[in-house]
Amino acid sequence: MNKTIDSVIEPQDDAIKEIERVSKKLKEKYSRKSSINEKHMLRKASPVAKCFSAIFTIITIIITVFSFIVCISTFLNSSNKTPNCLLGRSALQVSSGSMTSEKIVIDGQEFPSGFNIGDKIAVCPVDPKTLKKGDKIAFYAWPKNYLKYHSVSKHEITNLQNKPTKTKIELHHILGFHSKEIAEAGRNGAMLTFHHITNIYEDENKKLWFKTQGSANASKDGWFISEEMILGIYDESSFGQAMLKTISFLGTSTGFAVFLIVPLVLIVAILLHSVILDLELSVLEMDVVEQKRKITDTICVKFKIGYRMDTKTKYKVLEQANEDQIKEYVALLWPDGEEPDAIKKHVTKRKIFLLPIKKLLKLNQICEERFNAGEDIKEIAKYYHTEKQKIKQEEKFLEEKLQKIHKMVKNQKKGRVAYV
Repeated sequence: MNKTIDSVIEPQDDAIKEIERVSKKLKEKYSRKSSINEKHMLRKASPVAKCFSAIFTIITIIITVFSFIVCISTFLNSSNKTPNCLLGRSALQVSSGSMTSEKIVIDGQEFPSGFNIGDKIAVCPVDPKTLKKGDKIAFYAWPKNYLKYHSVSKHEITNLQNKPTKTKIELHHILGFHSKEIAEAGRNGAMLTFHHITNIYEDENKKLWFKTQGSANASKDGWFISEEMILGIYDESSFGQAMLKTISFLGTSTGFAVFLIVPLVLIVAILLHSVILDLELSVLEMDVVEQKRKITDTICVKFKIGYRMDTKTKYKVLEQANEDQIKEYVALLWPDGEEPDAIKKHVTKRKIFLLPIKKLLKLNQICEERFNAGEDIKEIAKYYHTEKQKIKQEEKFLEEKLQKIHKMVKNQKKGRVAYV
């Protein structure tokens, strides 16, 4: 007897729990207000907003790529013991008193000088063929290089005084990388020096070699510098000074952190914007499915809400359309023509596939109206639970019927006859 009582009580308890669960779910569903600010969202879909978003994204990509390249170049320059470089300018710091004299006289002509220990200077890549006596250049004095001079024939060039100096900034300079010759000299511990040019020579292969001297030194340097060992010429332009300050700032821990953080902040901003927009679109989609909005509303059309839905949900929304709205709904749900026979499928399948959906939509509408009328949620839940069970049974019956029809058609194709 106890066993019989238990078997009766258990399903009743399950039914009560199910009603409680359904009532809670319905209350959340029907009391939910759309959190979409329609005016704000429509501003996001405006051409100006889209253009601004595209520009912001492009700028972020450029800054991120540039920051990544600069980080790599900084790491390589540090490994090669060469100065950091940004947009073709290298930042150096004077470490000796060889250029402290205010001027230097070369072949009877005075050239301004005067650099104290600790002074920061910017140098820019230069075309060696445009260099002339008196120019202030930064170079690597590397024995492996300047000893080569003694094994080649040469002659001094004296007619370069009136030629204008030209910069020679290549792509690798802009990205912050030095030439392979400069990198090799740096790795091998060559001495980086900043002096004036006193003499210019050309060897039999048309390569240029330079004699140098510091303004505070009594004599010329004992070496000859080949053109590929020149890091750059002194840049006292406003742009050069701006790059000097920027490189100096990036050389600090704060500057390096800012250089990394800014791109990360921009990327996070883009991702957050994308996530927020996706959440808003999900709310819009839910509003359409629950018939709180129509897919023909301006905001739904602007954001192509129908295109986001899966096929089952699309047909569920399509069932909400009146006969004269079907073509419009199909165009919004399948804008790319993915489902060209949607109308035909809608008409032929609605009796079997869409009948349960239609009844479920109607059930939801009735329950929401009763909820808005102030009826007790548990009574609504009982009604919803009972009617939904009926719809499920009908859906199961229709599916079984369809399977039998498919089986019969399949057998007929094989030449066999089957009766349903």
